[in-house]
Amino acid sequence: VRAALREDSAGGDNQTAQIIAGIQKDLFALSGVLAGGTGSVSGGERLYQLITELEADMPPFSGFTVPGADTVSADIHIARTVCRRTERQLVTLSRAAGIDTGILPYFNRLSDLLFLLARRQEYTKSTGQKA
Repeated sequence: VRAALREDSAGGDNQTAQIIAGIQKDLFALSGVLAGGTGSVSGGERLYQLITELEADMPPFSGFTVPGADTVSADIHIARTVCRRTERQLVTLSRAAGIDTGILPYFNRLSDLLFLLARRQEYTKSTGQKA
């Protein structure tokens, strides 16, 4: 997504690039926790705050969204679907072995955030306005 944002003809969305960079750092830390390392899961509240802010800036959601208005939104939707699949696999793992209780809510919020980022990208591309 970050690479697609850089290649975007409009120069990319700096806020989205910063959000994605933060998510990548979170995921790197989460992978260490899942691998049995020390540390705890954080970032879930930050994601919730970002979701709230993005929802406030977007027009009300109505109907069905067809993903892929452009390459960036398509890439964000792919990341969202991978996140949902990961969430389902983590639910299975949590039943078989104990995992940090913050991991599942993080992935749930992350997929919601990715959906909003894709919606915002599609809105920006279709209207020429920033949401």
